[in-house]
Amino acid sequence: PVFSKRIVKFRELLGGFKDVDQLKEVYGIEDSLFMTIVANLHCKGLNDTGVIRINELSQDSLKQHPYISWKQAKLIVRYRDVHGDFSNEEEFRKMRFLKEDDFRRMIPYLDFNPTTDISMSKETKE
Repeated sequence: PVFSKRIVKFRELLGGFKDVDQLKEVYGIEDSLFMTIVANLHCKGLNDTGVIRINELSQDSLKQHPYISWKQAKLIVRYRDVHGDFSNEEEFRKMRFLKEDDFRRMIPYLDFNPTTDISMSKETKE
């Protein structure tokens, strides 16, 4: 029951698992336990809450994700304010302060698509 609660809590914080190997990141799951249960595991993928709208979220919102620290959230927002929105992974990778491991963990959760503003998308009548 303890591990089940930890797994569910971590999954909710992430917004879904992208890979069964992420269970190794759950506190207390040793390699031996993981190897025992891995054959019974599968991933359905991310849910809607797992998507990080990287061009829209505040520092406080970004830091809520387990893969983004407070310092990283601060630097992401500062970089975005200076350089503008990120249009793709390559632009996001230009931030030199992210380690390759951090980048690989974050990228499946990032959404670079701009939000459609209803007022901007309506045609104006002449």
